[in-house]
Amino acid sequence: MKMLELVGVSKTYSEKTSPVHAVKSVSLSISPNNSYAIMGTSGSGKTTLLNILGLLDRPTAGNFLWDGNDMAKMSESKRDRLRNTQIGIVLQDFGLIEDATALENCMINQIIRGGSSSKAKSRAHEVLSQIGVGDLSNKKVKQLSGGQRQRVGIARSIMNKPALLLADEPTGSLDSQTTESILQTLMELHRYGMALIVVTHDINVAKRMSHILYMNDGRISPLPTHSSKTLTDTNNSEEQ
Repeated sequence: MKMLELVGVSKTYSEKTSPVHAVKSVSLSISPNNSYAIMGTSGSGKTTLLNILGLLDRPTAGNFLWDGNDMAKMSESKRDRLRNTQIGIVLQDFGLIEDATALENCMINQIIRGGSSSKAKSRAHEVLSQIGVGDLSNKKVKQLSGGQRQRVGIARSIMNKPALLLADEPTGSLDSQTTESILQTLMELHRYGMALIVVTHDINVAKRMSHILYMNDGRISPLPTHSSKTLTDTNNSEEQ
């Protein structure tokens, strides 16, 4: 990945009462050499922006360029292929199958896409060891702690050796010690060459990134100056 660029990107959702303008004319350049935090209160548009960057949603206006190719105009099949091969996504709620093992959780997407079971298994062992939970490969997710689950989630997200790693509140439900450990893992992956974008409400997490983007009412705004350690979200799993 050379560069991601948003040019005047907006996203409007049609509601029965009135349209919701979740993202408003955002222009932004993302370099693989940098790491980014996206902050903002609930409803500010940060999760919608992350979904656009992750090719999970399309903008209703503007251009989203990936190495000069406009993602907004790309066919759904090509977007799916790019997302499956170039993007990794880490979720706050882990998004894992509770009754499956850590190894199976890492393998499943590769197998669904028609990949070789033996190659998927080999790669899963590799990434679980890389993230520091290789010894938990055969444990079911429901037996793991929150920090262990998040590590499995990170391992699953890098199965495809992505160029872009997106993390949506990856430490939101973790204690401070586990948060630090997860952050160190994400930053190490970034140093290996992955562009890293983290949505967070915690200013201490954001400060670990090279750039902080603050969203307010769908736009990127200057970061507020106040002494609190967190920009509190009333609802971390915002709807827009």
